[in-house]
Formats: sequence, C-alpha cells, structure tokens
Amino acid sequence: MSSLDERELLNRYFEKKISRQTGAGINFSKAERVFGDLKIESISDLIEQFDQLDPLSQRVAVLIFGEFEVLDSLPILFQGLFSKDTSLPGLCGHSLGLIGGDKVLKKLLQLLSKHSEIRIHYHV
Repeated sequence: MSSLDERELLNRYFEKKISRQTGAGINFSKAERVFGDLKIESISDLIEQFDQLDPLSQRVAVLIFGEFEVLDSLPILFQGLFSKDTSLPGLCGHSLGLIGGDKVLKKLLQLLSKHSEIRIHYHV
C-alpha cells in the first residue's frame, strides 16, 4: 500500500470516527490534529512515531492498528499490555484480538505463563 493510499485511509478513518465521536475518553479530533502536527501520513509513520504521541493519541493509534490488522504494530501492542495507563492495556488486548493469528496466540500464551500479575492476565 502506498503512502498516498494510507493517508487517504487514515483520513477516512478519522472522518468516520469523528462523526460518531462519543464520550468514551477517546478524542479522535485531537488525535487527528496531533497526527497532522507530527506529519503522520502512513501506518509506518504511526508506528515510528508512536512514542512521541500523547497518551490519548496513543489510544487512537492502537485502535487503528487493530482495525487495520497491522502486523508491524505487534511489538507496540504487546508492550502496551504492561502500560500503567488506565485504558491502553485493554485497547491493546482488543487490537491483538482483532489481528489474531498463530503468532499473536503463541505470544499471548507465553505472556500468560511468564506473568502472574492479574492485571496482565485480564488484558491478555
């Protein structure tokens, strides 16, 4: 997929989400502005600049990763399961579920066997 296609994909994603904005703690309008300020025009840009995003924009990025089944985002999503953020671990777990596949399942099973923290198990 070319960057132009991805930019259009992100634009359509925000159009759809902003038109149905809810009070669920995810501000798509703000995230769209942040993405623009950082010149994020592709999924690759989003992955590369994920750590530069504020926590609310990271939540939107994680939703994008899941909705578009972005395999390259798996390291970010697995790391996000351990976040102390109130919403990010659950959103990462949700996106991992949307991406699915043997690779994701194997890693989730490894995490369950290595970590006894109930919070981690819940999100996994």
